[in-house]
Amino acid sequence: MRISEELDASESHSEIPRLSDRPSYLPECVPDGGIPVSLRKETAFWTTGQGQILSEEATSALMESEALLTGLAQSDALQSAGLDPNAPGQQSIKGHCTRVTVLSLLINDGLRRHFSPATADTRLLATAALLHDIGKLNPEVNKVVMSNQRFSKNSAEWKTIIKHPEIGAELVLAMPGLSCGVERMRVADTVYTHHERYDGSGYYKVPSSRIGHEAAIIGVADTIDAMGEMRSYKGPIATKSVMDELERCREQFDTDVLFIIRKMRRVSGVFVRHRSDRL
Repeated sequence: MRISEELDASESHSEIPRLSDRPSYLPECVPDGGIPVSLRKETAFWTTGQGQILSEEATSALMESEALLTGLAQSDALQSAGLDPNAPGQQSIKGHCTRVTVLSLLINDGLRRHFSPATADTRLLATAALLHDIGKLNPEVNKVVMSNQRFSKNSAEWKTIIKHPEIGAELVLAMPGLSCGVERMRVADTVYTHHERYDGSGYYKVPSSRIGHEAAIIGVADTIDAMGEMRSYKGPIATKSVMDELERCREQFDTDVLFIIRKMRRVSGVFVRHRSDRL
């Protein structure tokens, strides 16, 4: 049997939702009582598979970043920055951003195993991934995003949407909780560039030489999760078609990251759903 046939057969079998309160990517050393609610509810969608376990370093970074964002949500820091933490859909503090963070960390673990330890900074990656869409809590941006419509790239609405990385970067620069100026700058830069692409087709047309390891990883993870989201104008892309879409647009992404995605998918079905869309 060819690899592609094996993959299709594996995915077909795995489409049955496997519901669990404990995400399969967490090591056994993490106690059930220490798993944040957002990880229990949101990260078993697109991001996990049998055999994909986060490293100890990645798990620690994930928990730290979740604690940071929880603290921000419970304080008045977001409101002071002109954001609405209770905006419809909570665009940056649950769901999509949590899944993107987990997938980003799984990718980075794979990069470290197969290439070099000098890839992304794990703690910085987790923080930037969890904050990458925080600019969507801006009331002007949130209103457009939550209209759940597709806009042309010449429209006023699209120009509003593409402000969110810049707004998010500015928010990170003023955000409490990051340990030092260098970390703050690097997280902000990653948030700013997470929609940039290696072929120059990103939001702000930043050259590929300016796209750091963290932004390159988050960019792919963000794309994968967006393909799986239900919108009024589109349904989720079939799991077996996700890799096809990435391959079709491969000039946009880091080749090493795509290699790891292929490998993860073949080993454990990373694009397989593990929960019902209704949950």
